[in-house]
Amino acid sequence: MIEPTKNMPPATTANTRVDRVVEDVRAYADKVRRSLMVGKVDKEQYAELKRIAEMLQENYTAAEKAEILNRLGHVGRKLPEYMGRMETELEMVQMRDLLASPDFALDNFIMLDKYRNLVRKEWNLLCGGVAPAKDLEKMKFAFVGCGAMPLTAVGFVTEHGVSIDCFDVDPEAVKLASAMCERLGIDDKMRVQKADALQIDYSAYDVVFIANLVQPRRQAFNRVAAFDNVKGVITRRVDGLVTLIYSNLSDADMNAAGLQRHSTSDPADKTSVCLSTLLQRKPPQPRM
Repeated sequence: MIEPTKNMPPATTANTRVDRVVEDVRAYADKVRRSLMVGKVDKEQYAELKRIAEMLQENYTAAEKAEILNRLGHVGRKLPEYMGRMETELEMVQMRDLLASPDFALDNFIMLDKYRNLVRKEWNLLCGGVAPAKDLEKMKFAFVGCGAMPLTAVGFVTEHGVSIDCFDVDPEAVKLASAMCERLGIDDKMRVQKADALQIDYSAYDVVFIANLVQPRRQAFNRVAAFDNVKGVITRRVDGLVTLIYSNLSDADMNAAGLQRHSTSDPADKTSVCLSTLLQRKPPQPRM
């Protein structure tokens, strides 16, 4: 059940940058909440999501960030939950439309360039921390929480020729992503399967991607970290005010899972809202 948005004062004219952010985020949260309540999510909402994300990526002072977070209160705490549900629905709406078109092409997707940049950054992280490119291409990849439109996985297959198994708990997302693979002619390199992140056997994989929307996140990372054969885990983090729309796994949770950061993409690169991060198992502690 979606809760009504609390503490929503009447809109006022935004006189400062802080006012603008608070009012825009409140209005966006309410729009997303209402869309989910009536089950009406349309692909035009991608443009609004893109605008809000880019606004939150701007440089704000520490005082501005604190005031924005304080004024948003409950709205800010609920927004990541709403966003996760909306993105899941948006991907399915978009993929249904693409598959229904006789001129099927992923180039029509508004976020495609951002995903291409993520693939570029994450390939570089893996080359620097796991293995050279010629060896990476022979490794087995898994993508957990792929959704209906697993563009990261598509990029790794089409640009680098890797084999990748994709997993999602939603049967409709699995159906749509599988149909996409067939239309693209990559179903020999990319398989999509229904599975829970906490039940997957990772013993066959060298590299595992864990999507931002996978829940419960901490337990999902614990599960992957239990397999010694996994050489690298790719996740995406956000900083600053972007945490209003996407949640992070804390450093404490990563450490508890036995994982540590090896490297992170350049924060100055604003081609996507997320910072790609390569995690690896902590080396065993020497016995005293």
